[in-house]
Amino acid sequence: MKDEDIDWIIYHLMLHQTARAPDSLAAASGFDLITVTSSLQRLERSFLIEWMDTGVRVLSIGESLLKCQMRYDESFPYTFENGVIKAKKKE
Repeated sequence: MKDEDIDWIIYHLMLHQTARAPDSLAAASGFDLITVTSSLQRLERSFLIEWMDTGVRVLSIGESLLKCQMRYDESFPYTFENGVIKAKKKE
């Protein structure tokens, strides 16, 4: 199975499941934990999910767009610090 297909399955499981710990996603999907963890890492790099202490969560469209812009737009005046959006410090 292609990585994209695995990511699709994991992402849609996360949308419909309250428990989003990697081990519960592995049990629900039938994939092994290594495959699920790799998929979650790809989804995070694509700004679709976020790792938290309790597991992972799906980002809203607004959060996804903000995170993408913060990473790739050097002139963007905000940053995330410990889950809080803050103005960048002037250099």
